Amino acid sequence: MENNQEVPQPEENALTLVRKIKDKVMDPRTLTKEQRQLCVETLVFEGSASQSSLAEIFQVSDRTIRRDIQDVMARNAITTSPEFVQRMVGEYVQMQKAHIGHLMKLARDPNASVGERAQAGFYAMQGQNQTISTLQSLGYLPKTATNIAIASFNANDTVSPRIAAMAKDLEDMQALEPDEKKRQILKGQRNQLLLEGPNATNTSGSQPA
Repeated sequence: MENNQEVPQPEENALTLVRKIKDKVMDPRTLTKEQRQLCVETLVFEGSASQSSLAEIFQVSDRTIRRDIQDVMARNAITTSPEFVQRMVGEYVQMQKAHIGHLMKLARDPNASVGERAQAGFYAMQGQNQTISTLQSLGYLPKTATNIAIASFNANDTVSPRIAAMAKDLEDMQALEPDEKKRQILKGQRNQLLLEGPNATNTSGSQPA
């Protein structure tokens, strides 16, 4: 080791150590195993180095780097449990509810433009449908309940007037849009609302024969 090279200090973080090693002001062989693995973890999760390049940077064998990576992955592994899954699903649902609530607030805002209200309402419906699909894929909801999303925007609102108002906003926006491609997109959004709206009204009533 050259006399002018620095010695790693216990309080130095991985980014600082990596920078000094790359600048050749620190000999990587002076790192402790724990310090080296912290540096390896930083570079692995950045995706900025291959296994062979890591071995070259830290001047160790490929086998040593492979063990380091295995140790890093083991430390960062998530142990699944019913409680963990329920907590993650609960956090996801709460975030989705907050996001959809914000969109629906914009959809009802009288100061917003027709386009803003229509788009917010449509994206809120998409967010609700995405939440339903995700919960179905995880087994929290039956796969036949796909249309309940539209009916569950707000328990105090009726579905049909809401769908009709959103469709009217999209129609008005379509009439004002000069770009043909965007008009077709708005038309498709309006048609989707009108197709799904009648199905949503059946979610709280009797099942069809």
